[in-house]
Amino acid sequence: MRRGLRLGTVMMAFAVVSACGSGGTTFDSAKSIVNTVQAKALHCVSQSDASGELFTKDGWECDTTSGGGGVVTAYVFSDDGNRDNWLKVARGFGGNYVVGNRWVVATDTPALAQQVQHVLGGTIK
Repeated sequence: MRRGLRLGTVMMAFAVVSACGSGGTTFDSAKSIVNTVQAKALHCVSQSDASGELFTKDGWECDTTSGGGGVVTAYVFSDDGNRDNWLKVARGFGGNYVVGNRWVVATDTPALAQQVQHVLGGTIK
């Protein structure tokens, strides 16, 4: 009985950790994030390269007229540690962030963050 209880506890803990670690889809490029969101939720009037940020692997920006307008900038990271370090610095400047598995989307408004989260998943921070 004890062995069955332990195995069940371990399996439940694994399921909880797996669910908490899920940040939705993994993307290879920031441009693919912007294109995914644009195809399903936003209208980008222009796009531009936003690479070169500290800790990032790639960055891409969309000026949008959706949700009252604003800027949506996607970043891809080599690992979640770099993502978390970037987020620590970025949150000091304010803003809205949708965080996923090795990616972050920064938005000008909470409404844009909600639209992005609806398409990509992730967590709003």
